[in-house]
Amino acid sequence: FLTILTQAQEGRVAIDSINSTYDEHSPVLSPDGNRLYFTRAGHPANVAGEIDQGDIWYAEKEGESWFKPQHAGNQLNHSGLNGVVGFSADGQRMYLLNYFDSDGSGGGQLRNGIAVAEKMGNEWSRPERLRIRYFSNDSFYIGATINAEENVLILAIKSYESEGNEDLYVSFKQADGEWSQPENLGAKINTYGEEWSPFLAADGETLYFTSNTLGGSGGRDLFMSKRLNGSWKDWSDPVNLGEQINTEGTERDFFIPSQGDMAFFSSTQDSEGF
Repeated sequence: FLTILTQAQEGRVAIDSINSTYDEHSPVLSPDGNRLYFTRAGHPANVAGEIDQGDIWYAEKEGESWFKPQHAGNQLNHSGLNGVVGFSADGQRMYLLNYFDSDGSGGGQLRNGIAVAEKMGNEWSRPERLRIRYFSNDSFYIGATINAEENVLILAIKSYESEGNEDLYVSFKQADGEWSQPENLGAKINTYGEEWSPFLAADGETLYFTSNTLGGSGGRDLFMSKRLNGSWKDWSDPVNLGEQINTEGTERDFFIPSQGDMAFFSSTQDSEGF
């Protein structure tokens, strides 16, 4: 169930044309503000049908209305978990979860990681993996966020330095185009539990994420922390976003568009299905 929260609003607004009895999460708005991408699981139109972990869908916007969502196609989707991580500032590159290591026909090995696709007219190129040094993820789950400058990537993975389950890590783009080995963000952010769905705000300092062990209203709550002293290891104490957003259910996938006057997130509370 996807929700929009505007700065002037007190409460939630359901997007009835987007939400369904299926599982909708991980919303990301295109830089021009006209297309909302999200992951939908369990839908028979997905690449692997009803057992699919989730495909990318999108809905077009006109005025204040959203058109019926469309499947984003087999060029961007595969039989594993699919999701949009973010975009370049000009919208010409889309960053995605996971990829095939073949020609995209589905005959190759599905790999865990991050990929990037280029805009080609009205279509997207086949996603190509980002070369992240010593990338390792021992979890079925992966989440990520990338900044508009496309040189900082924060990952939610279970890797070498994880405190318990999934932790948040940071990787930096190098001069040769490769990305540095992911570094754990430290004990202020990460716990023995699960830290998921990171989102780095436009200021490059404010991090939103979901945790199931920092305390809060329910199973998973959304938190915010700020980077201190220019460090990626020194963070302020995480702050719960409060009962206006967090419920006794699960809240995750916080996303603020570049305009900064609204936020999207997903929640199980009052949902139509999942």
